[in-house]
Amino acid sequence: MPKSNKPKIELALNEWQSEFERLSGESRNEGYTTAELSERWGVGTLATRARLKEAQRMGWLCVTRGMRYAIDGRQLPVPLYSFRRPSKASKRG
Repeated sequence: MPKSNKPKIELALNEWQSEFERLSGESRNEGYTTAELSERWGVGTLATRARLKEAQRMGWLCVTRGMRYAIDGRQLPVPLYSFRRPSKASKRG
């Protein structure tokens, strides 16, 4: 299997927490798809999914469903991810 030319970007856990904090403060009505977050963070979808699982474990992740246009023009329901600061009662880790 050929090696990817894409640079590996690994952030420390506290840097990801800072990113979750920043995203939780955005006034965006809906969440982001995995592809949107991957593009925003400059990492692949597998790395994005791993960070989403970490955010869920830490209590930051909110998951909803929304509609997005597919490449063929159809609207499809997809998971949308948003972030909120965990309450003290639900803090994990």
